[in-house]
Amino acid sequence: MLFHELNRANCKTYFLGCESTRQAALIDPVREQDDSVRFPPLSQLSQMAQLTPREIHAQIASPKPPLLVDVRQADEYCGELGHVPGSRLIPLRDLAKRAVEIADHQTKDVVCICRAGVRSTTAAVVLTALGFERVWNMKGGMLDWNDAGLPVER
Repeated sequence: MLFHELNRANCKTYFLGCESTRQAALIDPVREQDDSVRFPPLSQLSQMAQLTPREIHAQIASPKPPLLVDVRQADEYCGELGHVPGSRLIPLRDLAKRAVEIADHQTKDVVCICRAGVRSTTAAVVLTALGFERVWNMKGGMLDWNDAGLPVER
């Protein structure tokens, strides 16, 4: 396992993996000290189901749309990239504590969203561990959503 730490703009970037596979995770220094959410092992992250922004956009228009959970911080949710219309903000650091708020979706489709897809993958693993049965990560996060020209709210 390779480990490299790089400090950039008060955040730490951790690169985990072997020579053929690397996984990057941006860790907020405040969240790093928070014991409520632990970073899942690489093996769990790599097994998380992924959907593209276009696939999710199509599901939103379906008769049974998924619950969209944005796990960024409030300033990101309302910031430059905006958020997916109809998404619900539950920051990753609060997700385990606040999962009871979305417990009625435990057997329904849930899509986790963040800026680039790393925090939302972690969130999807956390929800799965809490008993949610149909959880996906939005691949590429809001960066890919915006690149696809899909609608946003700010």
